[in-house]
Amino acid sequence: MQKVVMDSGEMTSIVSEFVWGLLSFLAPYAFVQSFFLRFILFWDAVPASLPIQRLFALTVAVCFQSHFVLLLDVLDVGIKDPAGRTHLFTLHVLILLILAVLVLPALMFFYMTRTVIRWRRTATLLSELCFLVLFWQIGRVFPTDTNKGM
Repeated sequence: MQKVVMDSGEMTSIVSEFVWGLLSFLAPYAFVQSFFLRFILFWDAVPASLPIQRLFALTVAVCFQSHFVLLLDVLDVGIKDPAGRTHLFTLHVLILLILAVLVLPALMFFYMTRTVIRWRRTATLLSELCFLVLFWQIGRVFPTDTNKGM
């Protein structure tokens, strides 16, 4: 086994990229949570919608951060490693995919089944499964590329 030794410059670079990434996520999240949701969008019309507001703020913050990563990629500043930028952008796309396909519809179905109090979880699960099957069936129409090497 070979030990990997990092010098102080590499460690400082890793810490600064982590802090930069964390701040670039927290700033849009705080903006959306404090200003946009309270004054523009919801106006406290639905008092029980705090999870929806936080999920909306998370989605907008991830979108802002992915646009920020693309902007830094075009300007060639920020994260210097192209592989790191690619991994970060792939992570953002996966988070947005999970939010848009799994979490947001499940929360929507959960709040739509308010009238069925006794079977709420079952109705939410069945609605989510129907949505996923429908989403998968729509996706089967599009062609897939089987010749990736060519």
